[in-house]
Amino acid sequence: MGAYGSPEFLPKSSQNSQPYQSPQIPKSPKKKGTNGLKFLYVILIIFSVFFAIAFLGEIQGNVAFSLSYLANAVFLAIACRMVHTNIDSRNVDNHHANARLHRKAVHSLKKTGMRVGSLTPEYVINYFLIHPIKTHSNGTIAATIFVPFIASIIVCSAFPSSPSTVPTAKSVAASSAQSSSQVNKAFVNSSNTPDSRKVQSSSQVENASGNISAYKASCKPYTYKQIARNPNQYMGKQAKVTGEVQQIEQANDGSEVILIAITKDPDADAWTNAIYATYTPKNDNESRILENDIITLYGTLDGIEDYTTVMGDTKSVPKLTAEYRDIKN
Repeated sequence: MGAYGSPEFLPKSSQNSQPYQSPQIPKSPKKKGTNGLKFLYVILIIFSVFFAIAFLGEIQGNVAFSLSYLANAVFLAIACRMVHTNIDSRNVDNHHANARLHRKAVHSLKKTGMRVGSLTPEYVINYFLIHPIKTHSNGTIAATIFVPFIASIIVCSAFPSSPSTVPTAKSVAASSAQSSSQVNKAFVNSSNTPDSRKVQSSSQVENASGNISAYKASCKPYTYKQIARNPNQYMGKQAKVTGEVQQIEQANDGSEVILIAITKDPDADAWTNAIYATYTPKNDNESRILENDIITLYGTLDGIEDYTTVMGDTKSVPKLTAEYRDIKN
């Protein structure tokens, strides 16, 4: 055998007639743009927030619409995560170690039990070259976006927000009967709303008059001593009192506060023993109550009321919440 360095021990390239060539150094990868993915990411976030707000606005309304909005918001958020993962993968390909990649690398290393504080950009890129980030195809992202959207359109078409509003003869009759019942109930309960003050038909007035007469008949007369001595015993009872108006004032809510004396002294031809009463007029056409009027009030006894006299003294007297009244003169 020949000595070391003889032709049989030289590299094969040295045995060829061609001169020896050094290996080619691989070129750095061509950078892939991320602007398009970032734009898509922002658009998906905007639409996800929009559907979330729409869900909150419809949560008390149509169930099909609210669930459709919620599903679209969730799947758009999932699509956002997919796009952001693809952006991270491209940053690795471009050897761009941003803060997000650094956090992901640190988190992954900590999961293995390593104590990691900070990593160099080169270490971050090398880590993800060894442990590639899972990417998602354009078809998967498109399906995540559009399949729930198309499904929600189908569901909302099958369950519209409101039924047809074309009136039928049966529905019109039922609506008219319900409206009539509501008007009568409002008139009897002395509602002070503008709707209860509208002009009613003759049949409705007749029905209301019958109810008023029945209510007045159910009210019983009580003496001042009865209701003043045992106010709790008569609390909530329907009562009828007749007397002279000593004082009347208009309250801010439109009701009238009446101080009425209900005990007549035949010798002095005067009225004594005043009680505190409130009354709300049924409409603007009712006759006004004036001082010194003799009236009859029909209502419910409501315990004891404290009021301040014109002299500044405080007095406690029985209280009546009146529903109806008759003016004698």
